[in-house]
Amino acid sequence: MLFVLIFGSIVELNFNGKYIFLSLAVGLLAALLFGLFLKRKNLKRQCYLKEIQEILAEGEEIIVDGTARYIKKKENVEGNLFLTGDRLIFTSRVLLHKDYSLDDIEGIQLIKTRGVYNKGLRIYIHGKEENFEVAYPGDWEKIIKKQQEVDSF
Repeated sequence: MLFVLIFGSIVELNFNGKYIFLSLAVGLLAALLFGLFLKRKNLKRQCYLKEIQEILAEGEEIIVDGTARYIKKKENVEGNLFLTGDRLIFTSRVLLHKDYSLDDIEGIQLIKTRGVYNKGLRIYIHGKEENFEVAYPGDWEKIIKKQQEVDSF
């Protein structure tokens, strides 16, 4: 809004009522679009939380979750990663479902994804590598390791 007022004043060298109305209309439109975006994102989150409840065992609770991308060679599958007290679960809309027991995770390494971004999480399970792109991979690593310690008691 401020940009439109400043730009309008530079062009016209005065604050014309037309530009004030235009800046208010643009501001309201931006707020409406942002509200719709947040509502859609919230509905999507509720949907995948409902889906994961069907997968969880009775009494099993989600410790942390977030959007993730499963990376296998050149193939990327977008979905959600969940950490519970006993396992790490990846689900997606493309019917890909990965389920790892925390006891089976032999190691975790932070990696670069797409050769540039520090958003990769590599998990070693039975000598195999599973790669995920997540927000805050360092936090995921710490939480998974902490949960493995808690689980081992």
